[in-house]
Amino acid sequence: MASASGSHHFETALRARFPAATVEVAGETGSAVLPASAGRAGRLTARLRWEPATIEVVVDDGLPGGPCETVFAYEATAGRDAAREAVELVEDLLEERVVVVRRGTGPPQMARATTLGADEEFAGTIHSWLGTYDADQVPPALPLPLSADHLTYPALVFATDGTISVAESAAFFARGSARAVRARWFDGLSAIDGDGRRWRVARVHIRHRRGLVGRLWDRLSNASTALDCLLEPTGMLTLEALQRRLIDATRADAGFWEAGWGDIAALETAITQTRSHDALVAMFR
Repeated sequence: MASASGSHHFETALRARFPAATVEVAGETGSAVLPASAGRAGRLTARLRWEPATIEVVVDDGLPGGPCETVFAYEATAGRDAAREAVELVEDLLEERVVVVRRGTGPPQMARATTLGADEEFAGTIHSWLGTYDADQVPPALPLPLSADHLTYPALVFATDGTISVAESAAFFARGSARAVRARWFDGLSAIDGDGRRWRVARVHIRHRRGLVGRLWDRLSNASTALDCLLEPTGMLTLEALQRRLIDATRADAGFWEAGWGDIAALETAITQTRSHDALVAMFR
């Protein structure tokens, strides 16, 4: 019975970590399916199988040559560790940190998305869970992190100082003050776009004006200047989770929001009663 602990831990973690709509655990224990993402360009499906001594994560991109798989084989005493590693792989697939790559006529492989942008020799296909990094038979144009053009707008933007803003377009990330960049205001900046995808600012640089005077002005002034801002996708956020995040943010700065709404409880009620991303955006415009 001890050798079955890994499969038991894996199934328990799957049911606890993922909603039934994301991971469909079969009625009998031992298998599950991750259906292709609905409403997006993603084409991947995944099957999970677990036995007393192995856990398998099998991902299929629908192309000839069969799927790719990762097998976690473990001793009886290491079942819990194997289960944790397998669940982390499932999370990485769903949040597009891991993608499926085919190089030439070779078999498919799972790869970290962040390793592909530097591979200038790559020629093949890439498929990711939501389709963000999909590329067919071309060298991937994957400047990872990605430009703000990849977000779906409008997007809600959260700063670490508690500020909540609405980005109507990529132009939101294209300008800012040099002082804010130097003060690291952009560090930790995150966004939830119109498709429910989470993004975080990975890098931001000042696009300095030419000449010594222009560079000095950028350094000393608090005026708006052009920026190069790159973001990384970090997974999905449900409407309910976005509502909770907004409520937490408003509670953290209750004095500010009460000044605008008069009653923080009324604001929280309005947030929980919204039924769409666009309705939440309209509240914070």
